[in-house]
Amino acid sequence: MINQELPDSKIEQEVIEIVELEINESADLENVQNENIETHVDVEKQNEEQIKSVLFELLAEDAAFDKALEGSNLLELTLLMEVISNHDNIKLNSTRVGILKRTFDEKYQQELTHIKNEFESDPEHAKKHKQIFETYSNRFTVALAKFNKRKNEYEKELEAEKTANTQKKRELLDKLIQIVNEDRFEAIEEVRAIQAEWKTIGHILFDDTENLLRKYKAYLDNFYDKRSQFKELVELDHQTHLNEKQALIESVIALTPSDEQIKDKDGVFWKEASEKVKIYQEEWKIIGNVPLDQKDSINNKFKEVVDAFYAQRKKYYEIIDSQRLINAKLKLDLLDKIKPFSEFETDDLNLWYQKSEELKELQLKWKEIGPAPSNEDTQLWNNFREYCKAFYTNKSKFFANLDSERSEVLKLKIELCEKAEEIANGDDFKNGVNVIKDLQKKWKEIDTLSHADFYKVLRRFRKACDIYFKKRNDLFTSQKKQEDENLEKKKAIISRILELAQEENLSEALNEVKELQEKWKTIGIVPFKAKESLNKEYRDACDVFYQKLKSQHRNYSTKSNNYSTKNLKSNYQNRDNNKGSDDIKKIRGKIAKLDEEIEQYETNIQFFAKGKAADKIKSQYTEKIDTAKAQKKELEAKLKALYEKKDSSDETAEVNSDSE
Repeated sequence: MINQELPDSKIEQEVIEIVELEINESADLENVQNENIETHVDVEKQNEEQIKSVLFELLAEDAAFDKALEGSNLLELTLLMEVISNHDNIKLNSTRVGILKRTFDEKYQQELTHIKNEFESDPEHAKKHKQIFETYSNRFTVALAKFNKRKNEYEKELEAEKTANTQKKRELLDKLIQIVNEDRFEAIEEVRAIQAEWKTIGHILFDDTENLLRKYKAYLDNFYDKRSQFKELVELDHQTHLNEKQALIESVIALTPSDEQIKDKDGVFWKEASEKVKIYQEEWKIIGNVPLDQKDSINNKFKEVVDAFYAQRKKYYEIIDSQRLINAKLKLDLLDKIKPFSEFETDDLNLWYQKSEELKELQLKWKEIGPAPSNEDTQLWNNFREYCKAFYTNKSKFFANLDSERSEVLKLKIELCEKAEEIANGDDFKNGVNVIKDLQKKWKEIDTLSHADFYKVLRRFRKACDIYFKKRNDLFTSQKKQEDENLEKKKAIISRILELAQEENLSEALNEVKELQEKWKTIGIVPFKAKESLNKEYRDACDVFYQKLKSQHRNYSTKSNNYSTKNLKSNYQNRDNNKGSDDIKKIRGKIAKLDEEIEQYETNIQFFAKGKAADKIKSQYTEKIDTAKAQKKELEAKLKALYEKKDSSDETAEVNSDSE
């Protein structure tokens, strides 16, 4: 696993995430006995090309390369070597390859020692490990040979380029010597052109460097010294040189960050900036003389700004060193939290999942901390890796014992799929819903283990359920027209009952009302939005008719214009009965409303797909259904009591009426 500071670029972030994902996935398999090592290799190969493509971009930055090198395993080092072998910047990677080779050899020897110790306990497993690491070693060797071949070719090309550059500078020097020997001191523009071209020529052969530079500077000084007779021109040249040196001073100042800006810079910036400062120092040396009265001040100023640059660079590395000490403390604290995971064992599957998530969070925190001092970082990393591997070893042993359970669970889930498919192919949309719900409930009750076959059978089960509910929804769509027709029929019944309630002889209309009530029951469902209001209108219409009928019967059984005590008692009793009827109506209305809510919730819950978010919403709907059913049960008990009380009151009223 790659140990790192916080990534400074998108490329660094991507490669760290990919490599970390690779190692986290392989941590369960890499050093676990009785595990399928070939599967581990296949998983690594699937990510190699993706990792290589990102590592190729990463090689542009030394800091990112150092991060990628720290704590990497043999596969990661092999991939890094293969990427470098194809990288164009041979010069940049020359020193890196030596470090990479030493790191690979050390880790390879460590792995061989580990395999040797492991051979006695499990020779077969150790043999497979050895084959894998020998494969890495062969791949690394091939990539290294390829790089060395390209390096040799590069050095030959570089040598040829230096030879050509040397020849160019000799030709420029010959031109300068000719100008000086011919005392052509007016040829200032030619000399300046020679100086400008001299700067643009790259490196030359090492053996010729000192000699050429010495002759060039001597003839250049000779030219300007002899040209001193042209005072005005000399002064102009000196001023030009002064301006050039002042420009170099400004360039160094621009590269030097302030104290507040130091923390925002990284190692890449300081490396590039240091190279530029060295170039400025070389240019300073070959720029000609400046006015004598400003020579010391300009030289001191240049030295001052260069010293300031290196002082700020020193502060940066001091900050890095102090941060590494803090990182070491943070990693020690984190190791105290990770160590108990290496001893964790349980037979509870959910606890393994829970602990795995907790360990992943701690691993993410480890990544965020960044490197510790080099003399401590290796040991901290080894402890971290050891604790994590111990946890994943125990976890792999636990899951190895679940194979038989997986087979049984898979068999039960396939049976549920077959039953769901049978319902989906039928047309029982009344009872089929409950059957599908029951199958879904049983599906949840059966343990689910992470395995490719389980995802396949899950898709099969969902597909059957989706087919059923689609067919059911299509049926409901076709019933929409029928529901609208039923709505009109029921509205006609309500209107007719209200018309009959206006008749003079309600007893004769009673039979027709009862027929209408029976007809109401035979009419199918209506649109859901109209259901509540329509039922209320129907109940109100029936109540109007029967209240008038009851009042008419009472009027026929009493004497006209008689305000006796008997009538007074009857009025009070009617008032009490009406009050009871009002309470009954209210409770019946509440029960009807709860029925509609329950039906709506149960309909909605069928259309949720599988998933964490959907399960959470379905759980909320289930709670609402249970609450509504409990409220309905309480209201039904109250309604029953009111009916009993009303019946008792009616019987008492009839007895009193008869006795009077």
